[in-house]
Amino acid sequence: MFNVVTFPHVRATRPEPFADTFADFYARLRHTERTEKGGALYSCVKYADGATRGNAGVTEISALVADLDGKQIASSNLHIYHHVAYTTWSHRPDDPHWHVVVPFAQAVPV
Repeated sequence: MFNVVTFPHVRATRPEPFADTFADFYARLRHTERTEKGGALYSCVKYADGATRGNAGVTEISALVADLDGKQIASSNLHIYHHVAYTTWSHRPDDPHWHVVVPFAQAVPV
C-alpha cells in the first residue's frame, strides 16, 4: 500500500490521511505560487495510531522523496521509473530546486 499523510501547515503535528495510491497522490498535487515559503506539508509514510509528526511514530515508508537543490533533472534517467518531479518554492532558473518522488513497489517497514 502507498501511504501519504499531510500536515496543513509547518506547525501541525497530527498527520492527516492524504492519499493511499500513487495515482491519487499525483492527482491531488496542485501548483500554487506563493510569495513566501510555507503551505501544507506531506510525507510518504504511515504513522502508528495516535502518533504525532516525527520519526518516532513512522511505521512504514512508501516512497523515496529526494530534495535536489542545485541540480537539474532533465538529463537524468528518471523516465524509466514511475515518479513525479516538481520544483520547490526556492527554484530559480539559475538555481534549480526539485522534489522527486519515486514510489516503492511495496511499503518498507522502518
